[in-house]
Parts: sequence; structure tokens; C-alpha cells
Amino acid sequence: MKRHDETVVSESIAASLDANSTNQHLNELVLNSSDVEEFLRELARVSARSLSEPGDEILCGITLLRHRKAATVASSSAAAQALDEIQYTFGDGPCVTASREQETVHIRDLEDCGRWPQYAATVRGHGVRSILALPFLLDGDTRAALNLYSHRSGRFDGRSMDLARNFVSQASLALRLAVRFAHYSDTAAN
Repeated sequence: MKRHDETVVSESIAASLDANSTNQHLNELVLNSSDVEEFLRELARVSARSLSEPGDEILCGITLLRHRKAATVASSSAAAQALDEIQYTFGDGPCVTASREQETVHIRDLEDCGRWPQYAATVRGHGVRSILALPFLLDGDTRAALNLYSHRSGRFDGRSMDLARNFVSQASLALRLAVRFAHYSDTAAN
């Protein structure tokens, strides 16, 4: 029975992340946000809500990499912010790598993570078992990634990975639009 319930939940998530509704919702976020930071904060919250399942809250942060320095510019919660900042103390981690290298970083189970052993041990201490970091496709030198954390091992396999990739693809378009609007608004104000 549990497998059936998980399938129903996954299908309901898929329905909520349908490409058209996602795109429409993200465009509305851009238009209703007063600035890029507000858009990013809401994007982190929407990402976490959309990808969470009953009993498995996904935590979401957005890492921005500028001038080789990483910072969390938005998060779904204080816990997500803290998880992002842990890797900054180590100088590297999945989210920084996803931003810098513009590649998806998927850690299925932090127990088996050999790439960042100290970071993995620290984050495991917070109960996190799996991480997915997906780069946004932005213009210019700005690099950013959507960071997803789960307390469940293997959480971002299969359909969840596809949904997250689709979401980031749609969000990348909306984020580029938000940045352009902000640039044009600043230009008009000057």
C-alpha cells in the first residue's frame, strides 16, 4: 500500500509542476515581485513547496556566485539557509560546484559521499541524507544554483530529478526576465 501512496503523491506533484502551470506561475512571480531579491525568496519557497511530499519536506536555497564568492541569496527557511552556509565555511560543496561548473550535482546518499567528506559529515549531522544542486542558465558572468535538501536517502531519483530539472529550466527563464526588468528599471530611474 505504501508504494501506491508514493505513486499517487508523485503524480500529484507532477501535476502541480506541469510545464504550462509552472511557467505561468513563475511569470506571475516576476510581474508581482518588487525586485529580484523578492522574486528569489518566493522562488525558493515555491520550489520547496512544489517538490515536498507529505512527511518529507524539501529545503531549498539559492546560491549566487559572483566574483568567485558564494552567498545564499534566498532560502525556503532558516534551516535551508544554514545548510547552504555550511558549505561556504568549507569553501566548496555541491551547490558551489553546481553554480561554478554549471553542472548538476546529485548526492543520492551522503553516507556514500567521498567528494566532500567533512562537508557531508557536517550536513548529515543536521539529518540531511540527499542533495540535488541544479544550475540556473543565466546570462553573462553571474552563476547561480537551486539547492535542494532532503532527510530521505535517494529522494531525488527518477521522476523527482526530472521534475526538479524542468522546474529549474522554467525558473531560469523567469530569473533572466526578472534580472532584465530590474536592469531596465534601474536604467529608467537614472
